[in-house]
Amino acid sequence: MPLKKVSQLQRLMAAYGLPGTLYFASVWVRRRFQHAILGTPLTWRKFHLIHELAYIHNYRSMLEISTARTGYTYNHIDRSRFDICRRLSYLTPNDWTDGAPVDYRSSNRDISECLHQIRAQGLRFDIVFIDPWHEYECTRRDMQVAFSLVNDDGIIVMHDCAPQSKAAFFAPSRGDLEEWYGVTYKAYLDVLLTRNHLWYCTVDADTGCGMIRSSQKTCLYKRAVDQDPACIRAWHNVGDDYNASLRIYEGKRDSLMNVVTVSEFLAAEWQSRKSMTLSRPFA
Repeated sequence: MPLKKVSQLQRLMAAYGLPGTLYFASVWVRRRFQHAILGTPLTWRKFHLIHELAYIHNYRSMLEISTARTGYTYNHIDRSRFDICRRLSYLTPNDWTDGAPVDYRSSNRDISECLHQIRAQGLRFDIVFIDPWHEYECTRRDMQVAFSLVNDDGIIVMHDCAPQSKAAFFAPSRGDLEEWYGVTYKAYLDVLLTRNHLWYCTVDADTGCGMIRSSQKTCLYKRAVDQDPACIRAWHNVGDDYNASLRIYEGKRDSLMNVVTVSEFLAAEWQSRKSMTLSRPFA
């Protein structure tokens, strides 16, 4: 957040008041200091957002759902922030490692045994982070799993929900692509449209970090079913035509995905900490 942009500060003050504005300013200063001294990047990544959510809401448990070729987050997580930190990794060979623990592992797409282990341990999580294999069914399945494992006042964070890149990277299967976003964006919106009690926004950082809650924690969260009716009808009418859905997405990305900036999101989350909001279960 460049502090010299007075118009942005005025907008934050008007929307979130002094506490939220001061919070984000302090985060920006801290990150700027880290960059100057330690050489860390200023760009917001998915794990930075997870850390901030844990700090703001005192979240103490986290689950990552990813694969051997997605995620790249778990070894960046500051485990001192969490009492419970777990990773479920599918499409992950038994001998694969990135140096960080894999608590629940499957060598194929089937994660039923992983889920059996989690439920046998009686675990639910404040944050469930999803970086799925970006095929449609894997993404949809991982979201459904997250709904069953997140605490009622917790949050689901999902990666690659609003990328901006060449259409070739949105192929429904990976093939030989090195950079691949797949159709996670489509499964994300499709699932949200089937559940009218879910509230979401998408933070415009790191190819779009979707934030899903069971209550409207802040004014930034919307329901997918409340989007422009004509746009939603067009979205439904394309069905499984990925080329047609991509054209709609490219033209309506910000509104369909309810895209917000990092500064807006964090300031609003900070402000919400002082408010008591009744929550409904995700399931």
